[in-house]
Amino acid sequence: MSTSVWRRLELALAMVALCVFIGYLVNHHNINTTTWTWEQEYLFPPGTPAGNDFRNGLYRPAQALLHGQNAYTVTWFPPFTVLLAMPFQILDENRAYLAQVGVLIVMNIATLGIALKVSRKAFAPKAGSEKAIAGLLAFPLFCAMALWQETSYGFIYSIERGNFDIYTAFAAVMGLWLIVARPRSIWLQVLCFSIAAHLKIYPAILFVLVVWKHGWKSLLPLAVVNLALLMSLGPANVAPFLGNVRGAVEGPKIFAGNHSAAVFAIIVNAARAARGLSPVPALVFYALSTAAWALGCLYLVRRGYSDAGATWLFALSVPMMNVIPPSSNDYKLVLLGTPLAVALFFVVQEFALTGRWIRLVQTLILGSLAAILAVTFVRLPIDLGTRYPLILTLQYVLVWILVTPRERCRAKVTVSDASSAGADAQEQPRPVNGSALLTDTRSQPIPRRPMVVASFVQTACLRLERSALVGRFRGAGA
Repeated sequence: MSTSVWRRLELALAMVALCVFIGYLVNHHNINTTTWTWEQEYLFPPGTPAGNDFRNGLYRPAQALLHGQNAYTVTWFPPFTVLLAMPFQILDENRAYLAQVGVLIVMNIATLGIALKVSRKAFAPKAGSEKAIAGLLAFPLFCAMALWQETSYGFIYSIERGNFDIYTAFAAVMGLWLIVARPRSIWLQVLCFSIAAHLKIYPAILFVLVVWKHGWKSLLPLAVVNLALLMSLGPANVAPFLGNVRGAVEGPKIFAGNHSAAVFAIIVNAARAARGLSPVPALVFYALSTAAWALGCLYLVRRGYSDAGATWLFALSVPMMNVIPPSSNDYKLVLLGTPLAVALFFVVQEFALTGRWIRLVQTLILGSLAAILAVTFVRLPIDLGTRYPLILTLQYVLVWILVTPRERCRAKVTVSDASSAGADAQEQPRPVNGSALLTDTRSQPIPRRPMVVASFVQTACLRLERSALVGRFRGAGA
């Protein structure tokens, strides 16, 4: 591999690692810069006891169902979540919460790994320079993004609450992997996306991926699978579930840790009212996010379906899933690890191959957004309000990356194995004598420069030795 490609990779990955480290450092230092004292860190309003979302959203509804009670006196999540929580009933509530923490840690890492595996397959489908760079990039980027995910404020918040939004991300990214790796398995693809939608409702937007891929053939599987999941606790539980959803939509929790468009509109209008200004309709903030998603969709649809296009549509949809639901507390920020990983994979690969500085700028912007998103709202400027502006910025940055014209690869990279990764792949064989010109060199191994030099040195030594012997013989004869 050429030195310039290695330098580009190292520069881009160093920038991402620096942004990740800054986010971790800001979250975990305990120095009060006002009193200059060491104090316990405060990242979010803690619940009592820890694991409230797990206890009230998963464990207790399943427990109520096992005791013949109505699960929807405790929860408003879809019926399938109650069935999903049944295995936790073999443990008491506190031990089940600890088990949930372990599952969340593993699922966060697995989701990132699958997302990068999909990116590698979608953005570098053929052998050549792109595939070589993708192989070199995937693991370091996975390590960097796993570090970001596991140390970010959103992840810590989800652990404290025991929230299971990452379940939906895992099911959805499995559906994306099936679209790319098993394109004919339409029922399995629909099942994965439907499970995600019946854990938390917002992933239903990803059904557009299946429709784009399979067209009208996807409608029957979508109808059958979703009806079965909706009726998983029986028809009697459908009406209570829908009623609870309506209540959650009408009365979202308003605080700085809720980054939905609805809550941001309320906060902005409260600030404007204090200054005597007219309110801004909440529809404007919904429209801004929807417009970014729609622009990306139109661009992709006009270019026609491809695995890379499906991966980009997935990445564009995830930020919208964060801001459109009225209740989007910051533990849902764990969802953003997937689109950030996909976009970073794409731009770093492009920068390494082409050397275009616009891709390096995009890498820096993505890394900066990741660093800020990893920091708790407690330590952000109060004027920022919620995370809505950051997520909206991420949406438009993703669209910008998508529509930036691609250039041809400038670097020719061939990596056959670890021992020959640094060899000059373009070096041609050199004929040693006239007879070599008549041989078929295609079946011969390509001589490397060190071998040619060694052969030259060996020949020179033999000639010197022969000259010395001849001189001695002549001297003896005289």
